[in-house]
Amino acid sequence: MYKKNKSLAYIICGIFIIVSIIGVTLALTKHNTRPKLIMASTAFVFTALTAFIENRSKYGLFVLIGLIFCWLGDFSGHYNFRASVASFALAHVSFISAF
Repeated sequence: MYKKNKSLAYIICGIFIIVSIIGVTLALTKHNTRPKLIMASTAFVFTALTAFIENRSKYGLFVLIGLIFCWLGDFSGHYNFRASVASFALAHVSFISAF
């Protein structure tokens, strides 16, 4: 059971990395600084996910969910401001729930 969940987590990490690569590629074609933001956000999510895999806790889950919403906000911020604001608001709710 644990091995199956661990595999699923690594698949999710792979999806985040692929979407980030696509986002960086799109951002580089427009010559802006978004690639650094997307790479940093992806690194935060990946770090939280690997930490959550090793030590499952309610706190870690809420922090991971919050970081995923932050990642979505960073990724969508350039294209849709309202979606970005909503994503960051949900991230803050998740971080408050963690503490």
